[in-house]
Amino acid sequence: MCIAAPEGFFVFWQGSRFTVSGVKVMSPDNIADLMREAVFLIVLMVTVILVPSLIVGLIVSIFQAATQINEQTLSFFPRLVVTFGTLIIFGGWLASELIDFTLKIIHEIPSLIG
Repeated sequence: MCIAAPEGFFVFWQGSRFTVSGVKVMSPDNIADLMREAVFLIVLMVTVILVPSLIVGLIVSIFQAATQINEQTLSFFPRLVVTFGTLIIFGGWLASELIDFTLKIIHEIPSLIG
């Protein structure tokens, strides 16, 4: 199967991968693996930031229910402090995980397409 591409290139389907005028491109399996790893990293990073904030919000809500204080802004400040504290504590680790993933992708480029 041949599909015309811009600027005189042709895209061919050969077996389980596409080739562009004889140049190999990533297979669907490689793309799926990279996407799986990227989504896992995103979920991990969001979880590390949100879970402590959710726990503090729950504790403040229980306190508000027990004391019948119905102030909407009361739970905002503790959650904000915990979120910033979590970013300060885990920010370096989160950045290193993101940098490691980026470097892994950059170093794997030749093996992914070739």
